[in-house]
Amino acid sequence: MAGVDAPPGAALGCGGRLAAGARADGLAGADRVEGRGHCAILRLLRPYPTTAVQRRRTIAAARAGEDEFARRYRILPRDMDLADRLVAPELHAAHVTGLVPPWTVIGDELYTVVTDRRPLTPRRVAKRVDELLRIADLLGPGERA
Repeated sequence: MAGVDAPPGAALGCGGRLAAGARADGLAGADRVEGRGHCAILRLLRPYPTTAVQRRRTIAAARAGEDEFARRYRILPRDMDLADRLVAPELHAAHVTGLVPPWTVIGDELYTVVTDRRPLTPRRVAKRVDELLRIADLLGPGERA
């Protein structure tokens, strides 16, 4: 996959309580401040500008011709021109169809946090890893150092 360095152990699934202190780590607003869930982390081949795709807290009623991605998600970059280039239509579609969860990229690390009360199992770890790899592939190669 383009831009992905995924040797064994590169992607990490973790489960447990999502604490209020998680606000400071770049995942603020991903879903909730507290609760239970799974996170996954993937080290990418190259760094990206700090960017996140998050669910909107309130979603307006759908209107004909409206961009479903823009209605349901928001992009949090420092550079809006970069956001348009970084988040391709294919990645928008993957979000809208539920193939990928909200995510954050900081440097060469890609993070996802998914609210889930169920215990983490090998099957759920595999699903989180598949989601990470799909996002990384759709993001492309990243910045050249």
